[in-house]
Amino acid sequence: MSERSPITSQDIWDAAELVAASLNKLDPQLWERDAYGLNWTRARIVSHIGDALAFYSKSLASRFQENPGSRGLQYSEGTQS
Repeated sequence: MSERSPITSQDIWDAAELVAASLNKLDPQLWERDAYGLNWTRARIVSHIGDALAFYSKSLASRFQENPGSRGLQYSEGTQS
């Protein structure tokens, strides 16, 4: 098994760009419908992806900051808090 490289800030940017490009293709009328095979709406899934990207960004950034206790941005059901 090959060794995995650590996640970099460029990986986060690439993931965000990929997600944004995919979302731009989605019909706006379908945001509140359940995603195929899931019990979550598409809007909730996007919120979850945002949370995951924020978590990994915080994890990456905390390695280089004196105060890693900050939770940073938190997204929930399409809102920022």
